[in-house]
Amino acid sequence: MAWGQTAAPAAPSSPASPSRPALPQTDEPESMPPERVSAEARAALATHEAFDALADAMEAAIKAGDAEGYLRLVDLRDPVFAMEQRNWAKDLKEKPPSAIEVTLAAPKFEAVQEARRELAVQDHEAAATAPDSMVRHITFAWTQPADNAGNAEFQRTVSFDARFNRIEGVWKFAGEDWLKVETDHAIVLHDPGLEEVAANAAGAFEKIQTRVLEGFELESAPIATRKQVIKIYKEMKHLQQSIYLSYPFPLGGWNEPGEAIKILAGRKSGEAALKGLLAHEFGHVCTFELGPKANEMPWWILEGVAELSISPFDRHIINRGQKTVRRWNENGSLQAWADLTDFRTVPANLHGYVYTQGMHMVWYVSDRFGRDGRLKWMRAMAGGKTLDEATRAELGMPFEQLDKEWRASLNLPVPEDEMRDE
Repeated sequence: MAWGQTAAPAAPSSPASPSRPALPQTDEPESMPPERVSAEARAALATHEAFDALADAMEAAIKAGDAEGYLRLVDLRDPVFAMEQRNWAKDLKEKPPSAIEVTLAAPKFEAVQEARRELAVQDHEAAATAPDSMVRHITFAWTQPADNAGNAEFQRTVSFDARFNRIEGVWKFAGEDWLKVETDHAIVLHDPGLEEVAANAAGAFEKIQTRVLEGFELESAPIATRKQVIKIYKEMKHLQQSIYLSYPFPLGGWNEPGEAIKILAGRKSGEAALKGLLAHEFGHVCTFELGPKANEMPWWILEGVAELSISPFDRHIINRGQKTVRRWNENGSLQAWADLTDFRTVPANLHGYVYTQGMHMVWYVSDRFGRDGRLKWMRAMAGGKTLDEATRAELGMPFEQLDKEWRASLNLPVPEDEMRDE
């Protein structure tokens, strides 16, 4: 719901309505002739009305599940943000919220932005001509219904300072008004108050990048010279909202093809802790470089190889995974791979298996067939082969046989060299 409008009472299942600031008042009576109204007041009123209309349009498109209509309201010139928003909007078609309210207000961190950004927040109420880029505090309040995957209904409210850009006279949503740290290989965008964490993340990425690239034999590929965008969120619900409105699960990081690495970080997140988190997410980035269908690989492979990417920076991760998987084997709780394949349908109680059981199988393939064998196997799937087709073509057996031999290996004594990461 936009600025200056009166909302109807919310239904019982709707999120609480945020308070709305009133339109700016002037000393001019309503009957004052237009020529007596100052240019500043007319510009301020026009800008308020434009943002009213934009908020209303965003809300209407989201409520209708109108992905194309929503994207027409977004500044898509930044390719990373554009990909994130296209994925965000695509989800609206499948899982639109049952109630949504979008509101705008004055920027919450205006003083911070004025001090730290080259494009300072400008006082549009005092300017006869509105600027082409402005900051407003945006709030999304929505109710997400239960879905067929067993996720319960939930309500969330997420607010942040957002930038809006005027393109050919039309205001468009441009995402969070981030602060930035830039290094040779990374652009780290972050919320105000996370300056130290952002510096730690930038330093951590510089230290993990080369080793993770080597694990995918990409150290000479274009990705090696491309600056990686990393976005740091201080609240999990903000990170979840940035993925899409229907995202229900707790998480510490996220990456999809063409998107930024997104991580959740506290004010005291140190470089050592950030190495593992960034190695996992950069492992996803590297996986998506293996072929156009990489993201269609089974989810347990995607998460398994990302977990394996942490091993150069945490020498105990494979040993911990080994112990856990052997315990699951002993008590009969290992899962069928088919039940760990589709991110959209795997229930929350099996997510731990996706990561740990998946990592152990990917490690087993790498240990048995070498890193080259593992990468050929993954590249075959990234090129469009099914799991079984890729296993037959690159590992010389059907996947059913590979699975049988992997499970049998869990009953054997642990070899002394089982700590190798690849």
